Amino acid sequence: MAVKRTRILRDYRFFKCKKLNAFSQRVRKGMTNNPNIPDSLWVNHPGLLALFFAAADKLDIVYHESLLRSIVSIAARETLEVEVIAYLDQIASLLEAAAVQNSEMLLTSGFNLAKERRGRSRAPQPPVAMPLKVEVASQNVATEESAP
Repeated sequence: MAVKRTRILRDYRFFKCKKLNAFSQRVRKGMTNNPNIPDSLWVNHPGLLALFFAAADKLDIVYHESLLRSIVSIAARETLEVEVIAYLDQIASLLEAAAVQNSEMLLTSGFNLAKERRGRSRAPQPPVAMPLKVEVASQNVATEESAP
């Protein structure tokens, strides 16, 4: 029996600024002091989590400043969004690789998840034949034909 694995949806790449800010804050909260994510995950990427936290915090501040329609803060927000998305991509790939052993990591990380679909479609089944209705001849009809 095949094991159904979950994977991280990378739909955050297409979020508008308000939704991306809320998503990055949710992931930041999910990654902070999470007992399901071991510290050994970040050994090969020691500064990644700290850089993401700093960028997510800065994006939150700049997002709220950009609501005042300042051209400078809108430009800063757009550059920070690209940076946060790049960090999210790196974190998502690390979590997916580590989730092969412990799938609880993905559930508590704050990312949107999806189940993997079947690799191939099912073989087509032959159509089911519908039984024909057979009418039983009445006794009167049978005796009339046999009489001369």
